[in-house]
Amino acid sequence: MRPLTDKEESSAGDVAANDLTGMIRDLTAELIRKSQEIAETRTRLEFAQKAESTLREQLDREHERAERLATEKDRLFPDLLRQKDLTNAERERAEQLEAELRKALEARRGWLKRFFGF
Repeated sequence: MRPLTDKEESSAGDVAANDLTGMIRDLTAELIRKSQEIAETRTRLEFAQKAESTLREQLDREHERAERLATEKDRLFPDLLRQKDLTNAERERAEQLEAELRKALEARRGWLKRFFGF
C-alpha cells in the first residue's frame, strides 16, 4: 500500500462526500415519503373512526327502535287477538243468519210454488 497523494485524497474525499450527499438525499426522500404515508394513514384512520362512530350511533338507534316496536307489539297483540276472535264470531253469526234466511226463503218459495203451481 502506498500513501495517497493530495489529488487522490481530494478525489476520494469528493467521492465520499458525493456518496454521503446521495445517501442523505435518498434518506430525506424516503423520510418525506414515509411521512406522507403516515399522514394518509392517519387521515384514513380518522375517517374510519368517524364512520365507526356513526355506525354505532345508528345501530344504537335501531336497537332502541326495535325495542319500542317489540313493546308496542306486545301491547297491541292481545287486542288484535280479541278483535280477531270477535270478527270470527261475527262472521259465524252472519253465516248462521244467512243460512236461516235461505231456509226461510226456500220455505216461502215452496208455499208459492204449491199455491200457484209453478
